[in-house]
Amino acid sequence: MRSAMTSFSTDVHSIESMLKRERIALDSIIKRECIALSDKADNLVESGISNVIESVGNAVRKLILYFILLFMVLMGLPFYLGYLIERKNSKTKQ
Repeated sequence: MRSAMTSFSTDVHSIESMLKRERIALDSIIKRECIALSDKADNLVESGISNVIESVGNAVRKLILYFILLFMVLMGLPFYLGYLIERKNSKTKQ
């Protein structure tokens, strides 16, 4: 009976030590995966931010160009209309 208890006790200790090693291995795997995942997330965020900044810059450039063109049209349109009206008036006078 005593040898069975001793055998059982050694089995329990060996299982406990095996579980401890497995927990340590599992913790190291989880830490490694967390580090890899955080690196991937950092890269994804950096590329996303650079894409957003690039597209916002392109949109601002286009918007500025369109405003300049609109300004030129609005400034030139009255002069052109005056020219056309004066031309029409000069033809009717002749």
